[in-house]
Amino acid sequence: MPAGFARDGEPVNPGRIYIAPPDRHLLLDRDRLVLGSGPRENNTRPAVDPMLRSTAACCGGRAIGAVLTGTLGDGASGLWALAVCGGVTVVQDPRDAAHPQMPISAMNRLQPDHVVPLAGLPALLNRLVQQPAVELMPVPERIRLEIEVARGAESRMGDMDQVGQRSVLTCPDCGGVMSRIKDGHFVRYRCHTGHAYTAEVIALAIDENLRRALASAHRLHRERTALLEDMRGRAEAAGDRRLADLWRQREGESRDHARAVDDALRRLGRPERVPY
Repeated sequence: MPAGFARDGEPVNPGRIYIAPPDRHLLLDRDRLVLGSGPRENNTRPAVDPMLRSTAACCGGRAIGAVLTGTLGDGASGLWALAVCGGVTVVQDPRDAAHPQMPISAMNRLQPDHVVPLAGLPALLNRLVQQPAVELMPVPERIRLEIEVARGAESRMGDMDQVGQRSVLTCPDCGGVMSRIKDGHFVRYRCHTGHAYTAEVIALAIDENLRRALASAHRLHRERTALLEDMRGRAEAAGDRRLADLWRQREGESRDHARAVDDALRRLGRPERVPY
């Protein structure tokens, strides 16, 4: 089958593989492809979840969505949307996957219609496309809202209140207020400017922001220690013993603080995957 990057507004033709180009979400709108410029999901654009949501809204029971090998939880939310709209859901058997996290995450969020090893996927898809399509089902409004955000429409806080409930978290990308969204038992987050995260990815993003904050604090403590050391030396040279003792005390406190921050950084450890 011929394969290539999708073009914005291009009609969908049978027997062709369309690939999302860099930095654009690939969306399906009736019989045409749309390249969205909306915010990143799980720190990536293109992302698989917006594509699956748009396919769910467009095609419903005439669509088949498959989640294959991969890390973290990408694809679970989009596959859930496809199931809600009557589409057929397929997941690669995690035991057969090079990276089983994506298939496991999808299976934890919904009961897929089919779980198969990669070798069994061609025969399954060939059989599924020959079956009659089911009747189209209503598309939840919040799925349509998220598709519009992926297209590039402005996301407002009031819109996010229709999608989920406001949380105490802020977006690791822009600092915006994040809403907590439930897709069945699956929890994810989206900020009022549109950035979206699974719980796993936002946890990694928060860890990375914490590492950066601690690294900045460690650097500032070291700079402060160097400054106090210089001030103590100049006070000693000037014969001001009382002032030298004061700067020596504060210098020692600053060294202790720097060691404490350094210990916190060591305990936090290195990230498994930095989501930036």
